[in-house]
Amino acid sequence: MSPDDICESYSSRKICLSIRNIDDFVLIEGDRVSLEFLSELISAQASFEKDCGFEIAPSGPGGMFLHSSSEKGIYIHRIDRREPDRGAG
Repeated sequence: MSPDDICESYSSRKICLSIRNIDDFVLIEGDRVSLEFLSELISAQASFEKDCGFEIAPSGPGGMFLHSSSEKGIYIHRIDRREPDRGAG
């Protein structure tokens, strides 16, 4: 399934993610179904070959899945590497 397919499949459910800054963290809150939606969305983007990025934003695409208090959206970007990352050392 594509990320758009995941959004479509959850469009009739009450998804309500809240994303905001708390000190040095980005807090992602939601009930069980909302967090399952986010998990499936990330998984779908990881395997979606036609595009490397997908977003949901408070005042943009996918805003219906975010609580009105959300300060941030989510941009999911898959990096396709040809060589394994050897780390910093």
